[in-house]
Amino acid sequence: MKKNILKLVLPIAVFSIFILAQGCNQSEKNQERGPTESHEHETGDSHDHDSVAADSLTLNNGAKWKADEPTNKNAGALIATGDQFSKSSKRTLDDYHAFGNDITSGINKMIKECTMEGKEDAALHLWFLPLLKQTNALKEATDTTGLGAVTSEMIHRLELYKNYFE
Repeated sequence: MKKNILKLVLPIAVFSIFILAQGCNQSEKNQERGPTESHEHETGDSHDHDSVAADSLTLNNGAKWKADEPTNKNAGALIATGDQFSKSSKRTLDDYHAFGNDITSGINKMIKECTMEGKEDAALHLWFLPLLKQTNALKEATDTTGLGAVTSEMIHRLELYKNYFE
């Protein structure tokens, strides 16, 4: 009987801890763990990036979204990372892992420094959420099969920033 209770309680406890940990904004710990899935702005509003994932990135009534200076600076650094990676040849599994880690770190820095709010911020999330998901694929890979296509998609996504934000 005790084993049955333990089998029921243990998964619930682990799930509860996971949910509580996700709700906390602990930037340094999030950078060590991997992609940040939620963050708080200076106003104290927090939100989940998955909630906007179903929408597609569009222009702001035909115009580019206004981004803050830290976001533009960090996006430029991310784009440069993608450009540099695209010029490398004979990539190893370690190269793909490092690229995934570099993009994750860059996005986490962008999130930490971002002061954008509202629709502009939501559009930014739509831009970087696919990148975070792709970095997980890179980090979890055990061989290089298919990773060239993943990184090509990522580099294309990075370049899209210029088309949607100013």
